[in-house]
Amino acid sequence: MPAVLVLIVAGIHEGDVLRADLLTGGCQAESVTSLGAAGIWLASRQADAVVFATGSAAGDPAAALRKLRGLIGGDRRLLCVCEAQEQPGVTGLADAVLPRPLAPGAVVTQVLALSVADIDIDAAVESELFAPTAHRTSELPREVVDSLLADSLTAGASSDVVTADATPTVGDLADQDLPLLLGRLFVEGATGRLTLRHGGVDKAIYFEAGRPVLATSTDVADRMIEMLLREGKLGPEQHAEALRAAADTGRRMGALLIDLGIMKGSELLPAVRQHYEGIVLSLFAWTRGQWQLEPGVIADPRRVRLLRHPAALVDEGLRRGFSADRVRARLGSAQNVFRLDTHGGASDVLLEIGRDVAEKRVSLLFDGARSLQEVIRASRAPEETVLRLSLALSVFQVLVAVSPGHANERGQPRDRQIARDRIIARYARVVEGDYFQVLGVPRDASAQEVRRAHESLGRDLAVEATGPALASELAAEIAAIRVVMDEGLRVLSSDRTRSSYQASLPPVTVGT
Repeated sequence: MPAVLVLIVAGIHEGDVLRADLLTGGCQAESVTSLGAAGIWLASRQADAVVFATGSAAGDPAAALRKLRGLIGGDRRLLCVCEAQEQPGVTGLADAVLPRPLAPGAVVTQVLALSVADIDIDAAVESELFAPTAHRTSELPREVVDSLLADSLTAGASSDVVTADATPTVGDLADQDLPLLLGRLFVEGATGRLTLRHGGVDKAIYFEAGRPVLATSTDVADRMIEMLLREGKLGPEQHAEALRAAADTGRRMGALLIDLGIMKGSELLPAVRQHYEGIVLSLFAWTRGQWQLEPGVIADPRRVRLLRHPAALVDEGLRRGFSADRVRARLGSAQNVFRLDTHGGASDVLLEIGRDVAEKRVSLLFDGARSLQEVIRASRAPEETVLRLSLALSVFQVLVAVSPGHANERGQPRDRQIARDRIIARYARVVEGDYFQVLGVPRDASAQEVRRAHESLGRDLAVEATGPALASELAAEIAAIRVVMDEGLRVLSSDRTRSSYQASLPPVTVGT
């Protein structure tokens, strides 16, 4: 087995000790001292496991663990080293917790155990564990398999999550529908559970760092076995047999389908992911109902994860569940003018939206001068195709409205209200917060991250983004935000002024 690559997030002294211990045990190990540095490291490399020592957290260890889980995702093993009195507060937020003082070799043993379990659970599902052969060289305990695979008859168990102490945000689908919510949560890099309710049905999507990773539903029609029946992958008699076996044994459907010889082992993992996607895509048809976002609610790390980018899901969902009239209503007049904004994660979004080269080229026609109608003519693509691509790009803020008097003023009260709420929320940080909160960066953000945040906020406050009416209505608030954000850039870009400023701030508390 190749050497396990471990990232250590710890103070300098403890990090050196842990790194030496892991290297001695045959692991590869790197050490950083802050969550900000961990995020940069994780963006460039893949870790098999992350070891977090609570002494490196300037505040609540549980809050730091939740943030770290969002950075690494649910498919990486997370080990927490803490003081004995801290253990109750962090248990459940990591895959394993080791209280100090540590026994010799304890970290190495635990990391290797977690990594081996990860290989068995994720890789063996497609290969050795369920290979269609009479001879297997290794096998997980049946209870582990049952807890991992697919969904139960009720399609969504609350025990599969770890809940953070955070206040939910609620809204109405008539104001913010699923495409807008998926785009918003991706842009914000949110981690949590989004629950949508309508007609007595609850469907939930779990997010990690802005990406949907798991979906559940209380609708019987959303069971995986019903999906397989609809697609003709099992017949009515097999369907009835599987339901009887599930009722008699209480076991998960995925494992039963394998044991009954109804499904090949190699088909299971793709079917589970297709099942999750089917639940998400079904929500694009919902025009009524309520939604609730619970920050910090994390899907069980053992569960199979969705792989597709949220932009690909939005592209597919608009094709399946959005009528042309709904798309037109969202975009407004065909005389509206849009421009392509390629900052941040726009390149990833552009790669995912559009099925072929011709569709992907449509985005390049939005130059801030052509109207939507002119883009449709220039593209030579069907009007419905251009409108669908336009809406998909706009919900991820890759396509933004321009032209004063038209951009955000044309019959889109929902978008204006969202922009108004964001400006007011930012102004509240000016009044009550510090420079870090105004710019929306953590206290360990680098000078480059501070500059990027300043540039992004400047674009959000520009008249082209807000629209002239809103810019006039909130002129005083926007001016105050600009003054403080410019001050924040000057103070936080210099090591000397930044150190002095940070020394004057109160300690970070939970949720900041």
